[in-house]
Amino acid sequence: MSKQAYLMWVLTIGLLLSISSVFARVDAVAMEIQNSETRPRQRRTFPDIGIDSSVEASFTQGSERTAHLGPIIGLTHYDGIWASRVSSNYAVGALYTQYVTHGISLEVEGLLADNTVRYPTYAHSFQQLGISMGIRMNLLDHSRVSPYVAAGFNWIYYSGLVHAPFTPSFGDWVLGGQVSTGFDFEIASPLRIGARASYTAPGFQASAPQNSFDEASIIGTGYARVMALVTMAL
Repeated sequence: MSKQAYLMWVLTIGLLLSISSVFARVDAVAMEIQNSETRPRQRRTFPDIGIDSSVEASFTQGSERTAHLGPIIGLTHYDGIWASRVSSNYAVGALYTQYVTHGISLEVEGLLADNTVRYPTYAHSFQQLGISMGIRMNLLDHSRVSPYVAAGFNWIYYSGLVHAPFTPSFGDWVLGGQVSTGFDFEIASPLRIGARASYTAPGFQASAPQNSFDEASIIGTGYARVMALVTMAL
């Protein structure tokens, strides 16, 4: 990664973790107050000795083991020589998560991104269409706020690239790895909002670029992405 991309990645992770910590603390205090004010009573009966007594029992309800689906939107930042030439127009898609076990869930992300390559006298756009799959570890599973980290792989198809200015466009695909971090905040069941930051490192590229300024090298360049999302339990 370039120094600018690395700095943005570190700052984004720090910001997300800070926001998650604040939400987690506020949520913990709210739940503590709620539990102290409202405690369900559990009735116990002892027929042998004719005593019918009640005992108080407090509990904290854990997060539901369920699936969530919703839209995501954000921006992309490329590394290397393309950091100053490629600007992000938008990235939109959908995110699906499915709880598997305590603290662990699977996630699938589908995404369409549009970017612009700018030269001194020439500019054009190109698109990414991709899907990623990964495993997510939820760091606060029994809370309204749920920070997480995730890792997986993705398949990305690029279209609208050129080998040189004013030449016909072409398309190609690449396989890569992706790491993510973020948080979800439950506004009201079943609605959640959140934010996530990810970094994609390309691995296997279908075709090699002819030179370092061939736009085919964009396909083999890593990029960071910051997204906002809204999901709903299914």
